[in-house]
Amino acid sequence: MLSWASRDAAVVKVLRNSGFTPTAVLAARVGAARPGPETTMVTVRAIAPSDVETVTSLHETLIRWDDNFGGAHWRASTPARMHDYVTELITGPRPRAWVAEVDGHVVGSCDVEWPETAGWATGGIAADPATVAYIGTMSVAPGIRGTGIGSALIAHVHRELSASGISLPVLHYAPLNPLSAPFWHRAGYRPVTTTWTAQPHTVLRDGRAG
Repeated sequence: MLSWASRDAAVVKVLRNSGFTPTAVLAARVGAARPGPETTMVTVRAIAPSDVETVTSLHETLIRWDDNFGGAHWRASTPARMHDYVTELITGPRPRAWVAEVDGHVVGSCDVEWPETAGWATGGIAADPATVAYIGTMSVAPGIRGTGIGSALIAHVHRELSASGISLPVLHYAPLNPLSAPFWHRAGYRPVTTTWTAQPHTVLRDGRAG
Protein backbone atom coordinates (compact mmCIF):
# COMPACT_ATOMS: atom_id res chain seq x y z
CA MET A 1 0.00 0.00 0.00
CA LEU A 2 1.25 3.45 -0.83
CA SER A 3 -0.11 7.00 -1.16
CA TRP A 4 0.82 9.28 -4.04
CA ALA A 5 -0.11 12.74 -5.29
CA SER A 6 -3.39 12.31 -7.18
CA ARG A 7 -2.41 14.71 -9.98
CA ASP A 8 0.90 13.02 -10.73
CA ALA A 9 -0.53 11.28 -13.79
CA ALA A 10 2.83 9.90 -14.90
CA VAL A 11 2.93 7.39 -12.07
CA VAL A 12 -0.59 6.04 -12.64
CA LYS A 13 0.35 3.74 -15.51
CA VAL A 14 3.34 2.36 -13.59
CA LEU A 15 1.20 1.58 -10.55
CA ARG A 16 -1.56 -0.01 -12.63
CA ASN A 17 0.95 -2.10 -14.55
CA SER A 18 2.50 -3.14 -11.24
CA GLY A 19 -0.78 -4.61 -9.98
CA PHE A 20 -1.92 -1.73 -7.78
CA THR A 21 -5.57 -0.58 -7.56
CA PRO A 22 -6.70 2.84 -6.27
CA THR A 23 -8.69 2.25 -3.09
CA ALA A 24 -8.95 5.65 -1.40
CA VAL A 25 -8.60 9.33 -2.22
CA LEU A 26 -7.84 12.07 0.28
CA ALA A 27 -9.77 15.12 -0.93
CA ALA A 28 -9.90 18.70 0.32
CA ARG A 29 -12.39 21.52 -0.09
CA VAL A 30 -11.14 25.10 -0.11
CA GLY A 31 -13.41 28.13 0.17
CA ALA A 32 -16.36 29.45 2.11
CA ALA A 33 -19.42 27.28 2.62
CA ARG A 34 -21.95 27.75 -0.14
CA PRO A 35 -25.71 27.84 0.39
CA GLY A 36 -27.29 24.40 0.42
CA PRO A 37 -30.00 23.23 -1.94
CA GLU A 38 -33.47 24.62 -1.46
CA THR A 39 -35.51 21.87 0.16
CA THR A 40 -38.17 21.71 2.83
CA MET A 41 -38.25 17.94 3.14
CA VAL A 42 -35.01 17.63 5.14
CA THR A 43 -34.34 18.73 8.70
CA VAL A 44 -30.72 18.62 9.89
CA ARG A 45 -29.85 18.64 13.59
CA ALA A 46 -27.10 17.53 15.95
CA ILE A 47 -27.06 13.83 16.83
CA ALA A 48 -28.85 12.82 20.04
CA PRO A 49 -28.54 9.70 22.26
CA SER A 50 -31.80 8.39 20.84
CA ASP A 51 -30.19 8.29 17.36
CA VAL A 52 -27.40 5.85 18.21
CA GLU A 53 -29.07 2.66 16.96
CA THR A 54 -30.31 4.21 13.71
CA VAL A 55 -27.00 5.87 12.92
CA THR A 56 -25.13 2.67 13.73
CA SER A 57 -27.34 0.86 11.22
CA LEU A 58 -26.61 3.55 8.59
CA HIS A 59 -22.88 3.10 9.21
CA GLU A 60 -23.12 -0.67 8.87
CA THR A 61 -24.99 -0.35 5.58
CA LEU A 62 -22.35 2.07 4.29
CA ILE A 63 -19.47 -0.25 5.20
CA ARG A 64 -21.13 -3.21 3.48
CA TRP A 65 -21.48 -1.02 0.37
CA ASP A 66 -17.91 0.35 0.53
CA ASP A 67 -16.56 -3.18 0.95
CA ASN A 68 -17.24 -3.59 -2.77
CA PHE A 69 -14.64 -0.96 -3.63
CA GLY A 70 -11.78 -1.64 -1.23
CA GLY A 71 -12.29 1.48 0.88
CA ALA A 72 -13.62 -0.42 3.89
CA HIS A 73 -13.87 -4.04 4.94
CA TRP A 74 -16.74 -5.79 6.69
CA ARG A 75 -15.68 -7.99 9.61
CA ALA A 76 -17.52 -9.92 12.30
CA SER A 77 -16.51 -7.23 14.79
CA THR A 78 -17.85 -4.36 12.65
CA PRO A 79 -21.32 -3.99 14.26
CA ALA A 80 -19.87 -3.72 17.79
CA ARG A 81 -17.14 -1.34 16.72
CA MET A 82 -19.60 0.87 14.83
CA HIS A 83 -21.92 0.99 17.85
CA ASP A 84 -19.04 2.08 20.07
CA TYR A 85 -17.95 4.66 17.50
CA VAL A 86 -21.40 6.21 17.17
CA THR A 87 -21.86 6.21 20.94
CA GLU A 88 -18.68 8.29 21.24
CA LEU A 89 -20.09 10.85 18.80
CA ILE A 90 -22.65 12.03 21.32
CA THR A 91 -19.96 12.97 23.84
CA GLY A 92 -17.75 16.02 23.99
CA PRO A 93 -18.13 19.78 24.37
CA ARG A 94 -19.33 20.45 20.81
CA PRO A 95 -21.29 18.50 18.19
CA ARG A 96 -19.36 15.84 16.28
CA ALA A 97 -22.22 14.52 14.17
CA TRP A 98 -25.46 15.62 12.56
CA VAL A 99 -28.45 13.68 11.29
CA ALA A 100 -30.90 14.35 8.47
CA GLU A 101 -34.58 13.74 9.16
CA VAL A 102 -37.46 13.33 6.74
CA ASP A 103 -40.96 13.19 8.23
CA GLY A 104 -39.41 12.70 11.66
CA HIS A 105 -37.29 9.71 10.63
CA VAL A 106 -33.47 9.77 10.62
CA VAL A 107 -32.36 8.89 7.08
CA GLY A 108 -28.79 10.20 7.00
CA SER A 109 -25.83 11.13 9.15
CA CYS A 110 -22.47 12.86 8.92
CA ASP A 111 -19.71 13.08 11.52
CA VAL A 112 -16.49 15.05 11.81
CA GLU A 113 -13.20 15.14 13.66
CA TRP A 114 -12.31 18.61 14.87
CA PRO A 115 -8.75 19.98 14.48
CA GLU A 116 -7.49 18.52 17.75
CA THR A 117 -7.85 14.97 16.38
CA ALA A 118 -7.82 15.51 12.59
CA GLY A 119 -4.08 15.96 12.11
CA TRP A 120 -3.55 12.34 11.02
CA ALA A 121 -5.63 12.93 7.89
CA THR A 122 -4.03 16.07 6.48
CA GLY A 123 -1.77 14.09 4.17
CA GLY A 124 0.92 16.74 4.16
CA ILE A 125 -1.48 19.50 3.11
CA ALA A 126 0.10 22.88 3.82
CA ALA A 127 -2.46 24.50 6.11
CA ASP A 128 -2.87 25.83 9.62
CA PRO A 129 -3.87 22.71 11.62
CA ALA A 130 -6.42 24.77 13.52
CA THR A 131 -8.39 25.28 10.29
CA VAL A 132 -8.57 21.61 9.24
CA ALA A 133 -11.40 19.21 10.11
CA TYR A 134 -11.93 15.65 8.88
CA ILE A 135 -15.30 14.44 7.66
CA GLY A 136 -15.33 10.84 8.81
CA THR A 137 -18.51 9.08 7.73
CA MET A 138 -21.50 10.27 5.77
CA SER A 139 -24.39 8.02 4.85
CA VAL A 140 -27.89 8.28 3.43
CA ALA A 141 -30.30 5.37 3.61
CA PRO A 142 -30.45 3.27 0.42
CA GLY A 143 -33.50 3.87 -1.72
CA ILE A 144 -33.59 7.62 -1.14
CA ARG A 145 -30.11 8.51 -2.29
CA GLY A 146 -30.03 11.07 -5.07
CA THR A 147 -33.01 13.00 -3.69
CA GLY A 148 -31.04 15.92 -2.25
CA ILE A 149 -30.80 14.63 1.32
CA GLY A 150 -27.05 14.19 1.22
CA SER A 151 -26.53 17.61 -0.37
CA ALA A 152 -28.65 19.29 2.30
CA LEU A 153 -26.81 17.42 5.05
CA ILE A 154 -23.29 18.24 3.89
CA ALA A 155 -24.25 21.87 3.23
CA HIS A 156 -25.36 22.14 6.86
CA VAL A 157 -22.14 20.52 8.08
CA HIS A 158 -20.08 22.91 5.95
CA ARG A 159 -21.85 25.86 7.54
CA GLU A 160 -21.21 24.47 11.02
CA LEU A 161 -17.52 24.01 10.22
CA SER A 162 -17.20 27.46 8.67
CA ALA A 163 -18.84 29.06 11.70
CA SER A 164 -16.21 27.36 13.88
CA GLY A 165 -13.30 28.71 11.85
CA ILE A 166 -12.74 25.61 9.71
CA SER A 167 -11.69 26.63 6.19
CA LEU A 168 -10.27 23.29 5.01
CA PRO A 169 -12.47 20.22 5.48
CA VAL A 170 -10.87 17.01 4.22
CA LEU A 171 -12.17 13.47 3.74
CA HIS A 172 -11.54 10.12 2.09
CA TYR A 173 -13.67 8.46 -0.56
CA ALA A 174 -13.33 5.29 -2.62
CA PRO A 175 -12.50 6.28 -6.22
CA LEU A 176 -14.18 3.15 -7.61
CA ASN A 177 -17.45 3.95 -5.82
CA PRO A 178 -19.85 5.21 -8.53
CA LEU A 179 -21.73 7.36 -5.99
CA SER A 180 -19.03 8.84 -3.77
CA ALA A 181 -16.70 10.45 -6.28
CA PRO A 182 -19.41 12.37 -8.21
CA PHE A 183 -21.09 13.47 -4.97
CA TRP A 184 -17.96 14.82 -3.34
CA HIS A 185 -16.79 16.53 -6.52
CA ARG A 186 -20.13 18.35 -6.73
CA ALA A 187 -19.67 19.36 -3.09
CA GLY A 188 -16.40 21.07 -4.00
CA TYR A 189 -13.81 18.46 -3.01
CA ARG A 190 -10.74 17.84 -5.11
CA PRO A 191 -8.27 14.92 -4.85
CA VAL A 192 -4.98 15.47 -3.06
CA THR A 193 -3.45 12.03 -2.61
CA THR A 194 -4.54 8.58 -3.77
CA THR A 195 -3.91 5.38 -1.84
CA TRP A 196 -2.97 2.44 -4.06
CA THR A 197 -3.19 -1.14 -2.82
CA ALA A 198 -1.90 -4.45 -4.13
CA GLN A 199 -3.91 -7.28 -2.63
CA PRO A 200 -2.69 -9.92 -2.31
CA HIS A 201 0.92 -8.78 -2.61
CA THR A 202 1.63 -11.65 -5.02
CA VAL A 203 -0.05 -9.63 -7.80
CA LEU A 204 2.89 -7.21 -7.76
CA ARG A 205 4.93 -7.14 -10.95
CA ASP A 206 7.41 -4.90 -12.71
CA GLY A 207 5.29 -1.95 -13.83
CA ARG A 208 8.03 -0.48 -15.99
CA ALA A 209 7.36 -2.99 -18.73
CA GLY A 210 5.09 -1.65 -21.45
